[in-house]
Amino acid sequence: MLEKNQRFKSLLYVLADAALLFIGFLLANYIRFNYVRYFEPGGAGPALAVARDPRNIIAGLATSLVLVLIYWVAGIYSTTRLRGLAERCTKIAVINAAGLLIFIGALYLLHLDDYSRIVLALFYILSTAAVVFERMVLRWVDRARRRKGLGLRHILLVGGGKSAALYLRALEHNPYYGFVVDGYLASVEEPGFGVPYLGGYDKLDEALGSTALDEVVVALEADEVDQLPHTFAICDKH
Repeated sequence: MLEKNQRFKSLLYVLADAALLFIGFLLANYIRFNYVRYFEPGGAGPALAVARDPRNIIAGLATSLVLVLIYWVAGIYSTTRLRGLAERCTKIAVINAAGLLIFIGALYLLHLDDYSRIVLALFYILSTAAVVFERMVLRWVDRARRRKGLGLRHILLVGGGKSAALYLRALEHNPYYGFVVDGYLASVEEPGFGVPYLGGYDKLDEALGSTALDEVVVALEADEVDQLPHTFAICDKH
C-alpha cells in the first residue's frame, strides 16, 4: 500500500510540475509582450509574431514535458526522505538551465527565429521559482502532518550496536524525516536505546509477520555479518 501511494504521489508531482512549467512559459510571454517596454524602433516587431505562432506553444509544451522527464531521471521524484530540499532545488535550477538549451533547439527545428531573449530569461526565472516554491510548500505540509503523527514510516531496526545507535540518534535529531522505529532486534538488549526490544535475530520472521511495518533498516556490526543472508532471506519472504 505504501509503495502504491508513493507512486501515485510521484505521478501527481509530475503532472503538477509539468503544469507549472508550462504556465511559467505562458506567463513569461504574457509579461514580456504586455508589461516590458520595447526600446527597438517599431516596437515588438518580429518577436511578437513569433510569440503568437502556434508552434511557439508546441515548443513550450514539449520543453515542459522533457523537463519533468529529466527531473524523473535525476531522482527529483525519489521517495527517499533523506535527500534534502536544497539538493533537490539545486538540481531543478540546473536542469531548467539545460532546459533553455532544449527550448532553443526546439525553436531552431521549428524555424522560429527572432525569439525574445527576455522571454527566455522570464521563463527560466518563473518556472524555477514556481517549482521550487511548490517543493517548499509540500515540505511544510509534510512536516505539519508528521508533527501530528500522520504520514510516518514505521521502521524495524535490525542491530543493537554502534551503527544502530547512530541511526537512532540521526532520527532523533531530524524528526521531520518522518521515520518512527517500532522496535529493534539484537543478540542482547541494549539499555538506553529508547525503543522496544523485540528479541534476538531469530525473531525477525515473527516480527515482520505480526507488525505493520514499512521498512527494515539493517544496522549490523562487522562481527555480525553472518546474520546478513538470514536477514535478507526473511525480508525477501515478506
